[in-house]
Amino acid sequence: AGYRKRDPDSLDEVEFVENLFNCICSTLTNNKSEQDSFAAADGLQLMVTMVRKKRYTLAAALKVLNYAILNSPANCQKLIDASGLKAVFKAFMGRGKTSKKLKKELEATEEHILIIIVQLFTNLSDIRYLRLLNKFRENGYEKIERLVELHEKYFARLEASEKEWKDSHPDQEEDEDER
Repeated sequence: AGYRKRDPDSLDEVEFVENLFNCICSTLTNNKSEQDSFAAADGLQLMVTMVRKKRYTLAAALKVLNYAILNSPANCQKLIDASGLKAVFKAFMGRGKTSKKLKKELEATEEHILIIIVQLFTNLSDIRYLRLLNKFRENGYEKIERLVELHEKYFARLEASEKEWKDSHPDQEEDEDER
């Protein structure tokens, strides 16, 4: 929580902060009891605050949120109750100032945000699910446009990668899926 209000000053502090967040993610991975303990200790609220502040820890906080709600309907509900939708979707849309670290880790951050959104759609019901749906209806469906934009971006990269692979491996036959 010490880096909630300020960014790390030295390279040692940067490494320390990154290691702390990685340890939290490791603890939360496939461990329901640790996910529940994290939420009970107001960890979700702290991560939402860090995402809102757009400090150095924004990308790491999104990663922790991803691990904290993975396959956990209760934590998905708590994330919504902690006003996490606004923070997550603001990061999803890329609004406001972005830290240099976030720009460097843009693809990984986009992946974490998309996994959070998928988990919310998968694990929510009732009024919280409707709130999530309404987020996509806001401002002329701009969030759906953003999803399409991301799909086009990554689909183009996939096609380029496949073409590069085919060019470098001309002796390989086509897969059965491609026939």
